[in-house]
Amino acid sequence: MTLKQQLQKIIDEGVAAGLSPIVMERAIVPSLIRVVKFLKHSHYYVWQGQEKEFVVTVLEHRFKTNVYRKVIFAFPTAAIAESHPDFDPQTMSLMSVEVAPLIFQILTIPEEELDSLIFFNKKGNTVEVKEVDCKDVKTLIQDKVKKLPIPPKRPNTRLV
Repeated sequence: MTLKQQLQKIIDEGVAAGLSPIVMERAIVPSLIRVVKFLKHSHYYVWQGQEKEFVVTVLEHRFKTNVYRKVIFAFPTAAIAESHPDFDPQTMSLMSVEVAPLIFQILTIPEEELDSLIFFNKKGNTVEVKEVDCKDVKTLIQDKVKKLPIPPKRPNTRLV
């Protein structure tokens, strides 16, 4: 699915779930485009646990104790995902996900449960890493929502 199709599907599903079409089209989608444009692939492979949930990996700082980040890894190919040293085929499987819906889904995950998405992007024979901070995505969307014009209130014309 192309990025345009992914975004249209997000708009359609968001509006069907009760979100404002204006918020979807003028705040959420432009924010997703801004984040996605730095990624190289239209879909990625993520690890999922036995209950089909995303596998969250805790990364600890090498030198500072008590400094860690909770992340979800997203890989450009199944082979790269399966070759990662932390992949455990006994307890994990792979799920192919489209990039825009994946980033959109992080909006529903509480901040204390997830800090970032780590995207591995294949470039020739090397793999580059791009981190998408969940808090930054949420802030970007909130800032765009704040800039939206507030519709005028309609007077209460209901007769009693």
